[in-house]
Amino acid sequence: MIAEWQYAGREIQGAREYQEDYYAFFDPFEGQKKRHDLVAALADGMGGYYGGAQAAQIAVNAFMEQFVHSTVSSIKYRLQESMEYANQRIQDAIKVNPQLAEMGCTFIGFYITYAGLEWISVGDSMLYLFRRGVLKRLNAEHTMARLFDERVRQGEMAADDAKRHPDRRMLSSALTAEPPALVDLSLAPLPLFPDDIIIAASDGLKTLSDKKMAHALQYAKTQNAAELAEHLIDMVEHPKNPIQDNTTVLTVYA
Repeated sequence: MIAEWQYAGREIQGAREYQEDYYAFFDPFEGQKKRHDLVAALADGMGGYYGGAQAAQIAVNAFMEQFVHSTVSSIKYRLQESMEYANQRIQDAIKVNPQLAEMGCTFIGFYITYAGLEWISVGDSMLYLFRRGVLKRLNAEHTMARLFDERVRQGEMAADDAKRHPDRRMLSSALTAEPPALVDLSLAPLPLFPDDIIIAASDGLKTLSDKKMAHALQYAKTQNAAELAEHLIDMVEHPKNPIQDNTTVLTVYA
């Protein structure tokens, strides 16, 4: 059993005029020495200043509310139930105010217990495991890139066309006025070991390549989740990209 969690979240607005990312953590056994669980959620809004920010906040708050109060014993089904509730709350908000019809968000929710890590996600926000110098993405990416790459594998599309297609980063699933078209749900707990690092992030972190991230994690002179999150955010900010997206990074040390 892992005795203690160190976790942190950091976010920047980037070059955008407003912040559409939102996140939250909750330890249901905080203060109890013999058990430390952690539930976290992150959403990246879309649909304009008010709509995107509202969708992200609705999704995270509704997910946390349902997850914490759920009586479902299976973590897998509790994650699913809680995200469905979050999507329903977005749909309810749109019904009340049709001007928000285009709002939605990507979403990641994850839970860490003595048994390991379980998650659910929709969209292109990322969930990574860094273990023994290797960075591995855990969740699926719901963008048109997957479809284009599959067409390349099937010989139906040229690789260069797929790589340069203007719709490559378009979302193929999100929490919106409709149920998500695709959902990534872990099938069983992923065991965690000492020195493992979990990272969840909105797609603004894609400013960094996986290679740069792995190098930064390998040589980060810290065992502090907050310092690591700040280091990754600093790496995103440093190039001063004129089109830098909102970026949120959640870090958890096992």
